[in-house]
Amino acid sequence: MLNQPPPPRVGINHPGVIDLVTHDRKADAYRLVVIQRGPWDGSHEQLLKLQAKLNSYMTFALDGEMYRRYPESEGKQVIIRLDLDHPPDEKTRATLEKLRAAIEAEDVGFELHVEG
Repeated sequence: MLNQPPPPRVGINHPGVIDLVTHDRKADAYRLVVIQRGPWDGSHEQLLKLQAKLNSYMTFALDGEMYRRYPESEGKQVIIRLDLDHPPDEKTRATLEKLRAAIEAEDVGFELHVEG
């Protein structure tokens, strides 16, 4: 199930969906990837959706569901990666920094990747 194409319903509009799980064999780390397409406007609604999506990922990583679905991931580093096709605006970037701090406080890594 690892490294399969993402489901058709991905991104912050689908907070209950884990978009993609990958395993980096070299680092022996598991990435939970959020695939977000479209521009960022820093709106309150968009930031709430982003927070809800990342909260779902944290719950998946920390409550044991990830280990039930991917038993080989137990004890491995987990990284949440946000893949964007548009750079975040300043308000979204500031929110991401706060969310990054909260995620990393739980010993989960965080990566931001903007295509192009």
